[in-house]
Amino acid sequence: MKKKLKANAYYMGSILLGVGVLVCASGIEHSEGWAMFGWLAAALALGSVALGLAAKGLVAEQQPDEDRKVHKAPTGTVTAGRRSGRKAG
Repeated sequence: MKKKLKANAYYMGSILLGVGVLVCASGIEHSEGWAMFGWLAAALALGSVALGLAAKGLVAEQQPDEDRKVHKAPTGTVTAGRRSGRKAG
């Protein structure tokens, strides 16, 4: 559950930055000269951060749970103390 909340937070941040990129695109449309390049740089920076957050969300979603054991101890195995009654050999 914790990893899903973390991944959703990264995805939400990515979506909000994507909206910011659209606002920058609107700024590009309504500006002239060097201001246009400033909006372009802001849009590229926000877009790259948004892609990074989306990738972090994907990685956070695929990580194993902390409380779940990956390797379980085998059960029902014959140990040195047990004998099956059958002689080897």
